[in-house]
Amino acid sequence: MHFIIFNIMNFIQLTQHITQTHEALQSYAAKAINIGLTLRNYLIGYFIVEYEQQGEDKATYGEHLLEKISVSLAQNGLKNVSAAELSRFRQFYTVYPQFLGTLSQKSLHLPEQILGTVSQRLEIQSEKPIIEPTKLLSNLSFSHFSELIKISDPLKRSFYEIESINGTWGVRELRRQINSLFFERTGLSRQPEKLIALVQTNAEKVNVSEIIKSPFTFEFLGIKEKEFVLESDLEQAIMDNIRDFLLEMGNGFCFVARQKNYRTRS
Repeated sequence: MHFIIFNIMNFIQLTQHITQTHEALQSYAAKAINIGLTLRNYLIGYFIVEYEQQGEDKATYGEHLLEKISVSLAQNGLKNVSAAELSRFRQFYTVYPQFLGTLSQKSLHLPEQILGTVSQRLEIQSEKPIIEPTKLLSNLSFSHFSELIKISDPLKRSFYEIESINGTWGVRELRRQINSLFFERTGLSRQPEKLIALVQTNAEKVNVSEIIKSPFTFEFLGIKEKEFVLESDLEQAIMDNIRDFLLEMGNGFCFVARQKNYRTRS
């Protein structure tokens, strides 16, 4: 009896180790993809700003610049680079200039002279950021930053950065808390700590599997949309092939409507 119990405990421990390893490495993979996508969008914004500031005939291209860049990038095979997206990338860079000083060509595995000495040209801010740039990049996705850059007040933005990280919020939860005026309610509360604790207790946590399955992730990794086969896609492909097969077989076969329940006649 003792031997059987010992083996059961070992088996449970084995499955726990496998599950924990899977979850840890899945989270690591999702974080790595998120950081890569975030930095790509950030650097696109940086390149656009640099071009605008150093262009010899800035007035000529003006507002049409983003449309021209979008068309050219689409011809190079990039997706989700509309003028509106490029404008968001540019705003991302201007709101978070401190990120630039943390980047290097070696760490990003970029070709030589892509970044050059941008960290040396970056103006050092007089005030130290509330949250270290590397911590923000490691814990928040570009979807988070897309919501945060809409906030013009730096203090308010920092509040949501901190609470998003502390509560491991998904972007949907971040958006919900911003719309519920969480920052303003905390400022008016007599017991802000209790309010924050209550909100964090009820907040929806980020789901790693949703990050991995995100269309933005597949686009960034260069996976074609139809390579990510949904159940409905699979059903459609099967039904189309069956239909074509029966048509080739002639009138001796019938094709019953899909997913229709019927009983055999007696």
